[in-house]
Amino acid sequence: MSFWNPDPRKAYFELLNKEFNQVLSSLRILLQEAGVNSPNHGASTEEREKLHSEINEIITKIKNVEKVITEIKERV
Repeated sequence: MSFWNPDPRKAYFELLNKEFNQVLSSLRILLQEAGVNSPNHGASTEEREKLHSEINEIITKIKNVEKVITEIKERV
């Protein structure tokens, strides 16, 4: 009889993947908003700067997640 012995690395990787997908989803939404709020659509400079700041923050988070994923792949 064998017992189920979950690999904690797999669970962590799945959680990380879920977080990564949520970040990508947020980025898609912001990019869609950026298209709607382009200078041709009358958004203020302040609104565009805020949006670009949020996009850059998400890109930084994505890069951090990519680093962690790479580290996990190297360890597993």
